[in-house]
Parts: sequence; structure tokens; C-alpha cells
Amino acid sequence: EYVDAMLVIHNERLCTCYPDFTLSNAFAYADNVLTNAARSIVEIITVEGHINVDFADVCTIMRDGGVAIMNYGYGEGENRVTAAIQDALNSPLLNNNDIHKSKKILLNFYCSETKPVLMSEVKEINAFMEQMGDDIEVIWGVTFDDTLDEKVKVTLLATGSEMSVVPEDLREELRRKREQAKATGEIYTEEKVLDNASESPQPKITWGAKQDD
Repeated sequence: EYVDAMLVIHNERLCTCYPDFTLSNAFAYADNVLTNAARSIVEIITVEGHINVDFADVCTIMRDGGVAIMNYGYGEGENRVTAAIQDALNSPLLNNNDIHKSKKILLNFYCSETKPVLMSEVKEINAFMEQMGDDIEVIWGVTFDDTLDEKVKVTLLATGSEMSVVPEDLREELRRKREQAKATGEIYTEEKVLDNASESPQPKITWGAKQDD
């Protein structure tokens, strides 16, 4: 209730998605997801685009946005625009698979002036947006970055979805409580599950890691 949008990073997925990572590398990867999100917004606000998106556009997407998706990705070769979008969605620590439930999406594409986005590649952008449905607000722009050469980069911000922020181990309880509440007409919200979990006695576990060469 105190923020317009919230980015949820699922640290518990590190164990299943990156089991061969060291502890320090795994948490560094999670930190990098947050860094990428912050960098994405900063670039949109501070770098003037050929088809410009700015702070006002970010506000439009983020205001009352709920759970957010923020990431960027790269693509090259054939269908590079589509590849960049898919790369931006390919983060197992984010709820990116639910982007189709989003209500507002901002896409900012970066390309070099020598290898700019072609009109034929705009069809790839349109094809992606058509997948989102008619009731979704989409803002997109293009910015030149000659360091990319033949690559394309896309920054993606998506908000307004109804993705759950309840941890996976409590989602079954949420489903069961909602089924029970139907009989009485009560609406059992995610907040009630989280409140009950915080009030329940839990074993106190404190752990850490220290490197000793």
C-alpha cells in the first residue's frame, strides 16, 4: 500500500536454478537482477531517444503498478528484436512468465545508427504487443547506441499484473483458505495469509557464511 510498484526477486530459486553456483556468486547474481532493474529506469530517464520515452512515461507505467517486471535483454542475427525481448523475459528470479497478465508495458529499444531497427523488424514489436491483448497499454521507443554494432537491446518494464507475492510454501494455504471462505462469503486475501504466517510460531534460524582463505 506504500509503493506504486514492487519488484519481487525470488532468492529461494537460486538453489534450484543455479545449484552449481558458489554462495557468493549466487547472491551476486540476485543483486545483479536488482541492479539491472535500476539501470533500466535510469537509462530511460536520462538518455534522449530517437523515438523518445522519458520520466513521464515511466510514471505512467509504474503508477499504481503492483508487482513489476524490470529487465533488459540483447538480440542479434535473424529476428534480433524478438530475441532481445525473450532475453529480457528470461530471468528465473522474476515472475516474467506472467507478463501476459500485465496491464501496462514499456519497451525501449537500443540500436546503432549504422544498423538501425528496420521497418520489417517493427513487425516483430507489433507481433509481441498483439500477444498482450487489446486492453493493455503499451509505450515503446528507440534510442541509438553505437556501441551495440549489430545487436539490439531492449529495456522492458511491465506492471499491473495480478501476480502473487505470497511465497510458494504458503500458496497452497492461500488456495485452501479461499475455498473455505467461499461458504461464508468471506474474501480471503494474500495479506491475511502473510499476517497469519508472521503471527505463527516459527523456529528462529540465523545463519551466515564467512570466507577463510
